[in-house]
Amino acid sequence: MKYIIRLIWKALHSRKNFNLRLYWMGMRLISSPYNSRFSIKSKAATEKVAISLSVHNAEKWIQQTLESVKKQTFQNWVLYIHDDGSSDTSPAIIQEFIGNDQRFQFFQNPTPKGPYENHNRSRDLAHRNGQISHFTIIDHDDIALPNWLRRSLRIVRNSGALGVRPINTRVDEDNMREVYS
Repeated sequence: MKYIIRLIWKALHSRKNFNLRLYWMGMRLISSPYNSRFSIKSKAATEKVAISLSVHNAEKWIQQTLESVKKQTFQNWVLYIHDDGSSDTSPAIIQEFIGNDQRFQFFQNPTPKGPYENHNRSRDLAHRNGQISHFTIIDHDDIALPNWLRRSLRIVRNSGALGVRPINTRVDEDNMREVYS
């Protein structure tokens, strides 16, 4: 675990561009020098996680991604979904799935802005919310294990890390078998 934390620390402080796919599963919004505009809250405050999801033509996987977030054992979260100008049925699938669940907030971009712009917008929304203590990202083709948020929060709390990166399992979608972890 210490190795992963050191790797993240080095990546954050390096001036080089890294071509790494980092998932900030528990990035603290309140105590990171990279998020200095967020006020420090009491540790006794209820933890709430903001999750950012950028979607573009994801009809094949989006239902499973949304279900995996909804089935989290840690339930105090909000999911900011940004449809990035999809031309498939992704927006309809999302709207049907979320129904009246207030934890899902859906935004549609008429023109694509890209995942980075969408994730930055989610961070701004989380900041304005004022009740968010952590921020994370999930991709439209990811399926989160039920304990993803709870486990990530425990690691961040116990280690003081700015963020954690999960171990991903890649699946060959044609054969539905694990390729590597």
